[in-house]
Amino acid sequence: MPPNTPPTASSVFSSLSQSRAQLLHRRPLGSGLELALWRNQHDSTQYERPEHHTLSCYLAGGWQTYRRDQPSLRGAPGKLCLLPAEHHSAWVVNGPLEFAHLYISPKRLTRDSLWLLDREPREIQLSAATFYEDQQLSHDCRLLALASPNNADSLLCTSVSQRIVDRLLTHHSQRSVREYRGGLSPHVRNRLREFIEAHLEQSLTLDDLARVANLSPYHFNRMFRHSFGQTPHAWVMQRRTQRAFSLLQRSTQDIELIASQCGFADARHLRRHLRQHYQLTAQQIRGGL
Repeated sequence: MPPNTPPTASSVFSSLSQSRAQLLHRRPLGSGLELALWRNQHDSTQYERPEHHTLSCYLAGGWQTYRRDQPSLRGAPGKLCLLPAEHHSAWVVNGPLEFAHLYISPKRLTRDSLWLLDREPREIQLSAATFYEDQQLSHDCRLLALASPNNADSLLCTSVSQRIVDRLLTHHSQRSVREYRGGLSPHVRNRLREFIEAHLEQSLTLDDLARVANLSPYHFNRMFRHSFGQTPHAWVMQRRTQRAFSLLQRSTQDIELIASQCGFADARHLRRHLRQHYQLTAQQIRGGL
């Protein structure tokens, strides 16, 4: 699933759409996140190797819902399930159930694991869990579920969903025991991140970044993708968009000036990336001031 595309094929959403479950609300949250609210009862379904991660939070009912390979565990309001990408699970729903799903693209997790944990994304795995409790995650999932279905709470949803992803990485992930090869060293990764952050307003080229890493452009491009999970250009544009988002929230500067400070060609260029990454306009972001 691309970082800014809602889950479709090979997804939990697709499986539920083909079951008896009723979709109550669907909301793209931008940058590889999507929220879906569901209602179901007296049903069975299974998820076969979805391309994305899923955080499930039970909102009402679910007392007799269980996973077929863990029948002793039962759901309840506030209970959470964490389903990593590529997993397999089968479920039985007895009685009424309302639940929220947050779908997370692997590329979104890649981005945030690098920034939050300073770890290569290949080293980080979400910890699968069934019907566990985390009061902060449950609270934030309910905030998303209760948010206005129009755009009034868009900025709130963006902030809350980021908090959820951060908590999943810091409290519900583990480091892979597998040894990976072919990426950049931690020292070079940090040097690159610092260089990019210090020069976001400039026109950065592949040659510029390769020189920082003391590699040929060919080898640098390949090793960067191993370590950052995306191309150098995609990473730079992502960081530019995040900086612009922060400036729009914290300042009253003209949007043309912010676009220039963050390396965008003009305000129109910036607006397009804000919509692509966050599903928000500059006015919606600034409305939080």
